[in-house]
Amino acid sequence: MSGWSWMAALTLAAGILPIAARADDPPETPAPPRAAPSPAAPSAPATIYKVKLALSVAGLTARGCDVEVKPAHPGCTFKPVVEHVGSDGLATLLLQDVRTVSADRDCSFAITIREEGLPPRTTYRGLQLSNRRTSTAPQVLNCILSSPSRLARMNAAEPETRKR
Repeated sequence: MSGWSWMAALTLAAGILPIAARADDPPETPAPPRAAPSPAAPSAPATIYKVKLALSVAGLTARGCDVEVKPAHPGCTFKPVVEHVGSDGLATLLLQDVRTVSADRDCSFAITIREEGLPPRTTYRGLQLSNRRTSTAPQVLNCILSSPSRLARMNAAEPETRKR
């Protein structure tokens, strides 16, 4: 036999032998269904963080704006907050129930500014939460944002640029 035909015969025999051995075995009885595994108890309770957002919105009109803060990714959860910001543009939001499932304790915030007559503008900010479990003081995230009305005024004042 040549090298190739010998290897082909060996491969064929290796494939047939297990099938023939299974044909001689008595039929197996089906295994009884297993009970679903009980959920494992968490090793430690989930840590709840407090975050204070210090917002400064530049360029608001006299009517101010509405600000909505909600989680920006599914690894961070908290109850969304909506608050009206006056014409001074300053607001402090306290988020009491911030939780994260990411190993690096990352939390991202989607901050949406709504002004009357203008499309909403969403800005994203992130914060790595402290690993201090015993701290009762909230972590502070300073956010300086531009209002949609200020951006609209700036874009209207700029002359169009041309390519040469």
